Amino acid sequence: MTSENIQALKDQINKYFVDPDKEHYLKFGLNPNGDFILLENYSSWGYKEFKWEVQIIINKNDFDKLDEEDVKYFENLKEDIHHNYKEFGETGFIGGLQMVVNEYSLVFFSDAFEEHLQVNKIDYIKLYNTNTSDYKNELGIHEVLEKIYATEDHQIHMGISPMGNMIFDEDYCNTTSYLQEPYENEEVEWSVKFIINKKIWDKLDNKSKNLILDYKEKTEKKYEDYYNDFPADAQMSFRGNEFISNEYELSLQKLDIAYSKTIINHNRSAMADWI
Repeated sequence: MTSENIQALKDQINKYFVDPDKEHYLKFGLNPNGDFILLENYSSWGYKEFKWEVQIIINKNDFDKLDEEDVKYFENLKEDIHHNYKEFGETGFIGGLQMVVNEYSLVFFSDAFEEHLQVNKIDYIKLYNTNTSDYKNELGIHEVLEKIYATEDHQIHMGISPMGNMIFDEDYCNTTSYLQEPYENEEVEWSVKFIINKKIWDKLDNKSKNLILDYKEKTEKKYEDYYNDFPADAQMSFRGNEFISNEYELSLQKLDIAYSKTIINHNRSAMADWI
């Protein structure tokens, strides 16, 4: 990314108010460290109380690697946000969860932004109703979590880490299927990790904990009819809602539980690149 691109994005850092009562706003741009941040904050004290905040962070190293087409998307965010909410301003706006979709389109801009990152394979961290200081990245965590689903292409782990955090981790890699039919399949490899901080987990009531722990059984039921050629897709897919981690995230929001989400698109395999 050129210095001109960076300066253009710095010049765009602002707070965009969606409504005249200033209950709903977005902030976006580069922070002093060079990370790109999109923050959406929504609160409504009308018919039903809704209040949430989501931050989506692309770290500097990943952001600096974006190609020219991706950079244009970020440079046009202000216009895209305005267009997104102009339509809702004309038809009426219904508050609710951040991760929600209606029959026609994604409701909140942070949804559309996150989906764009996944489709274009851009890594990011998402924080829901929390801040970065509460979380640490837990590497190599699979060895201590329970494997609740596994095929050649697809694995899901879940459990309490040694740090006391609740972890839900889904990994998808269809390299085997891709190598068998490289002209029929696009190679896809990503992993997504949800962390509920120990302090938050310990304060949850038993009902909320049980609803989260029930995802062991929900996962087994969801995938019992699928085979190893599970369709490749982005993790966050509202069109078919194929991946259990998408449903898991929605449940956390319904329960109003703060969490962090990290999604990583791994490098393509050397053999697949050779083909």
